[in-house]
Amino acid sequence: MTLRIQAQDGASIPYQAHTNLTVRILDENDEIPTFTQDEYSVTLMEGAGSGTHVLTATALDRDRGLNGTIRYSLDPQVYSDYPGFFRLDQDTGRITTQKSLDREEYDGFTLILTAQDRGNPPQSSSVQISINVTDQNDNFPVFYPLHYYARVEESEPAHTSVIQVSHVTVKLL
Repeated sequence: MTLRIQAQDGASIPYQAHTNLTVRILDENDEIPTFTQDEYSVTLMEGAGSGTHVLTATALDRDRGLNGTIRYSLDPQVYSDYPGFFRLDQDTGRITTQKSLDREEYDGFTLILTAQDRGNPPQSSSVQISINVTDQNDNFPVFYPLHYYARVEESEPAHTSVIQVSHVTVKLL
């Protein structure tokens, strides 16, 4: 903002002087990054391969310059609970998978994402991301035991139960 300042003396023929005063208002880091949602919930299909887009979380900070520049990070617990599963773009908040998801291993994930501005001192906020993994029919049934034997009398009426069988589910490789 620029102000024009004028000074004038009280003489009958006054002398005047003019100058400009530039006022720059510096931004104080007084705004906290705020996510556009209170929490995020995503559903992914089992078998979603490496590089699958999970979501892009967005936080806004009304400060200017570095005070309003946001970097994203996943809570360190995410990396210990789910090692090698997720990749985060720290500049955009985009989360992708790093390996194929298997519902029999994990039926869901809970991630904590933090948005932190680059002010001094920095301000931050966090949000929970719930990821549900839906089942894909990737297991086939196998009868156990492999062979069944039953005896049926010739005089048994139609629709008589002869034997009960069971199966186990085996993971495809």
